[in-house]
Amino acid sequence: MDLEDTSFLLCDEDHNFLMDNINDNSLNQQHLNSNVENIEYLFTRETEFHSFNYCSKSTTCHVHFNHTRINAIDTIFKTREKLGFKLSTAYLSVTYFDQFLVKQSIHEDRPIQEFYVACMSLAAKMMEERDLQLLFKYTTETDEEQGFADKKSIWEMEVEVLSSLEWELTTVTPFDFLHYFVYLFCPESLPDPLISQAVQHIVDILKDVNLMDHRPSAIALAAILTVAFDGTLTREIIDLQIAEISQQLNLDIEGVFSCYCLMQEKSTEKGKLNTPATTLTAQWSYTSVLDHSSVTSSKAKRKLCYDNKENCPRKISHRR
Repeated sequence: MDLEDTSFLLCDEDHNFLMDNINDNSLNQQHLNSNVENIEYLFTRETEFHSFNYCSKSTTCHVHFNHTRINAIDTIFKTREKLGFKLSTAYLSVTYFDQFLVKQSIHEDRPIQEFYVACMSLAAKMMEERDLQLLFKYTTETDEEQGFADKKSIWEMEVEVLSSLEWELTTVTPFDFLHYFVYLFCPESLPDPLISQAVQHIVDILKDVNLMDHRPSAIALAAILTVAFDGTLTREIIDLQIAEISQQLNLDIEGVFSCYCLMQEKSTEKGKLNTPATTLTAQWSYTSVLDHSSVTSSKAKRKLCYDNKENCPRKISHRR
């Protein structure tokens, strides 16, 4: 698969479809004041989940399986588009996939397709209200030439993934925090346009970060800061903006700044940095999601380094 050809990731959903389907568990802005306990619960859940030392192992998995992971994400989003699944289903699929890669090693004799199809099947069972026979039919037909397994093999792989995830499929995602952060930082603005753009920024960096290396709240807040403020925020300004809630909710400020810088870089690449906060365009462009050189060569591995003023790092130029 050509990693630079991501045109098939274009979405045809309109703004209303996206807002209705992004996440059934998202907090409603009108009830935020009465749902402080819910927000605290989400932060507790993600803190407990990410308290394990994933960093070293996930980095190893990221280097070794980087090309495989990119292909998996491409296939997951292509399948989502073909079958009309929710965006949150695709994102949850990648979350399961990253969790599995962190905890388990993929045997070389097992088709990699089994793993991400199993992850997508599990995510669809959590998020979709439809018969999943189309998923099995589409994936088996698509990978027929590669000797892809049948439904029984997919089911067996689901059990293996579930075992690796300790049978816990209820996972906190960045989408759960978006309404809350919009309410905090843009209380006078209509939430839907801001959230639509924030969702796009979250998806834009999906191929560049292992989801186990960043808390969902950090990714969500970085996306809101990207769409809520003009220009590039320094680390000092971000610290001031989130100081109060950081103390209350134990935010990962380092993660927020890292994701924010990456989103700024992606926005610059796509020429979207000064796009007004209106409704999401009918079709999203994912052509700038992937910096090809950063995934095809371990020597070109992305590394965020702060300068003395702790501004976002300048884009690193890689040799072609």
